[in-house]
Amino acid sequence: MDEWYVNDNNITPSKVKKYFKNYKEEAESTFANLEKLRDALSSGVSFSQAVQNYSFLRSEKKHVYRIGNQSSDNAHETRLYICVEEEQKIIYLLDLGDKNTQKIDINNSHKKAGKILA
Repeated sequence: MDEWYVNDNNITPSKVKKYFKNYKEEAESTFANLEKLRDALSSGVSFSQAVQNYSFLRSEKKHVYRIGNQSSDNAHETRLYICVEEEQKIIYLLDLGDKNTQKIDINNSHKKAGKILA
């Protein structure tokens, strides 16, 4: 079993703190999904298999993926943007947002992923 690691050096800590304060259930659900992904990858599931297997994981193109929350129907939709470095087994956290900030979050995540994976 090859352990995958989460790198949070590229995400704004105050933004994460804000989401945990204002949308606790949704943030917990989103980060629980991150742990599900990390555990699956560490157990040998390929990233492409994970994308197919998990409905909370979606491509935003240019090596960026989003992890959504799966809490109640009227929950605040939360998105954690990531990119992965499969050879080194690292999940990079890029940004955290919602429907209102989606376009900006994706653009910022594309820029960050481009630098990380260059």
